[in-house]
Amino acid sequence: MADISKNLRRIMELKELTPTALAKTSGVSQPRIYEIVNGTTKNPQLKTLEKLSKALNVDFKDLISEGKRFQNKEDKKLIVSEKPQVYIDVAEQSLIENWRKIKSYETKALIVKLVESEIEKEKGEK
Repeated sequence: MADISKNLRRIMELKELTPTALAKTSGVSQPRIYEIVNGTTKNPQLKTLEKLSKALNVDFKDLISEGKRFQNKEDKKLIVSEKPQVYIDVAEQSLIENWRKIKSYETKALIVKLVESEIEKEKGEK
């Protein structure tokens, strides 16, 4: 339970959300959110955690994982790989998540070519 409360607290800090704001967007009561954040609830229901992850726009596993995926508010960064540690801005998280959903090698190769082309354009503009 401690990991869920730590993860929820970190994510809320990163996204600058109060329990009140999260309660409004998630449909989970504010007292229940406080219980989870403080670690006083023994068994948060799966449905509750799903609502919170959806409202926070994070994967469900980000709430229940053992690792320190989310960093502190000052960094506004998130670890996407432990070895070596690679950091990306939280805003870029959805790009990585969508990339992982692409199954076709050909599609990924085309996207890489497009990104490389954009990078070259940006280098030329500087």
